[in-house]
Amino acid sequence: MNKNKKIFTYYGCAACLLFSIAVFGLGCGVNPPQAPFGSNVSIINPPNDIQIGENDITLRIIEALVTGPDGQPLNGVLVEWRLYGTNINDLLHDTDGDGVPDVGGLQIIDNEACGLPLKCSQISVTELLGNPAFRDAFVNTPYINITNDFGISEISMLISGEIAREGGFDPTTLEISLLNGTTDSIQISINTGG
Repeated sequence: MNKNKKIFTYYGCAACLLFSIAVFGLGCGVNPPQAPFGSNVSIINPPNDIQIGENDITLRIIEALVTGPDGQPLNGVLVEWRLYGTNINDLLHDTDGDGVPDVGGLQIIDNEACGLPLKCSQISVTELLGNPAFRDAFVNTPYINITNDFGISEISMLISGEIAREGGFDPTTLEISLLNGTTDSIQISINTGG
C-alpha cells in the first residue's frame, strides 16, 4: 500500500508541476506590451470641423503617433480609442440584410479588418455598409488597437449626415489612451451642409 501511495504521490506532484508550468506559459504568451511610463500619444491629423450633407455618409481617417520616453516611435504597443458624444450609440445602418440596424451613424472602423491588400478606408462606404463580410470592421468603443512599425495607430470614422442634421453629434470627443494614464483627445464638430 505504501508503495502505491508513493507512486501516486510522485506522479501526482509531477502532473501538478507540469500543469502549473503549462498554465503559466500560456498565460504569459505573446501579448502586446503597454507603452512604458513617460511615453506620449498625439492625434496627428485631427478632423476638428466636419461638414457633411444631410443624406451623405463619409469616412475620415484618423491617426495617432505613439512615442517612447526617448521621443522615438513605439511599434507594437496597445492603445485604446474612445468616442464620446450624444447619440453615438444610435444604430442607423443595416449591414447584414436582416432589416435591423447594426452600425451607428457615428462609428469607429478597424482599418485592418477588411482583408489584405486593401484597408477598409480604401473601400467605398456603400460597399462597406452593403457587404456582410465587412461587418467585423465596425467596432464598438472603446476599441483596442496596436501601433504599426512606425508607432502609428490608425482608425477610420464613419459619419452619417442623417443624425448630424439633428445635432446629434455636436460636439463629439475622440480620445486615444496608452492605458497607463496618458491620453490625447480632440473635439470634433460635425455639421450638415444642407
